[in-house]
Amino acid sequence: MSIPASSGGDSQTNVIALDDPNDARLVPYRGRGLPDRTRFVAESEHVVRRLLESHLRVESVLCTPSYAARVVPRIPDDVPVFVLGEPEMRTVFGFPFHRGCAAVGFRPAPAGPPVELVHSETCRTIVVAQGLSDPANVGALVRNCRAFMVDLVVLDEHGGDPFERKAIRASMGNVFSQRVAVTDDVELLVRRARAGGGVSIVAATPDPNATPLNAFVRPARLMLLVGNEGHGLSSTLLESADVRLRIPMDPSADSINVAAATAILLYALGRTR
Repeated sequence: MSIPASSGGDSQTNVIALDDPNDARLVPYRGRGLPDRTRFVAESEHVVRRLLESHLRVESVLCTPSYAARVVPRIPDDVPVFVLGEPEMRTVFGFPFHRGCAAVGFRPAPAGPPVELVHSETCRTIVVAQGLSDPANVGALVRNCRAFMVDLVVLDEHGGDPFERKAIRASMGNVFSQRVAVTDDVELLVRRARAGGGVSIVAATPDPNATPLNAFVRPARLMLLVGNEGHGLSSTLLESADVRLRIPMDPSADSINVAAATAILLYALGRTR
C-alpha cells in the first residue's frame, strides 16, 4: 500500500499503513455505536474536513488510500492517520463503508450551564428541542440552526445524542461549530428563562388555533420551542409559552418533520427581524 506524500513531497510520519482490521488502534471505529462518552466518530470526507477545521481535538483519522491522498495534507502532524484497504474497512465498520474516510474526535466541554446561557444577552435566537429521539432529526435540526445563525441550541438529555454517528452525519458536521447545550429538564429551563425575563418564548405547534407564522413579528430575543416527532411539545411547555405559533399548511397534513418545520420557522422569523 502506498503512503501519501505531504505537500512538501516527503512521506509524513503520522501516516500509518495497516492491513489488519483487528488492529487494536482501530477499536474506536468498530460497529455503529460510540467508542465511549468522551469521544465520537465522524464519517465521510466532508464531515471529517469540518472536524479538522473546528476547534475540537482529533484523536485519529482512518481512510482508504484514495481518500488519504486528499485528506492527509489537511491533517496536523500529531494526529495519526491509519490507511486501510476497502475490504478491511468493511470489516472494521461491520457494513459496506462507502464514505472512505472517518475520524475519532473528543467531545467538547459543556458550553456552560444552559440556564446561564439562555440568559446571556449574546443569545438573541435560541432553539430548545424537547425529546427528539431520532438522531437523524437531532442532526438535521442542528444543521438548520447553524444555517439560520441560531446562537444556542438546547437539547433534551432524554432525546438523541448530537454526537451519535447518525446525528453527526445528518448535521453534515455542523455540530462541531454550532453552540449546543444539553439539559436534563427542559420544562425547568423554560420556566427559569421566563422568570428571568428578557426573552420571548414561542412554542411551535400544529394547533389550528395557534397564531399563523405569517401574522407574527419576532421580538428582539426569541426562544423557539420545538417538540418530538410523535407528540410535539408537552402541555406544560405549551402553557409556558408567550405565543403558540403554527405554520399554515393543508389541513389534511397534520404536521411535518421537526427539522423541516424548524427551518421554515427560522427562515420566516429571520425575515421579520
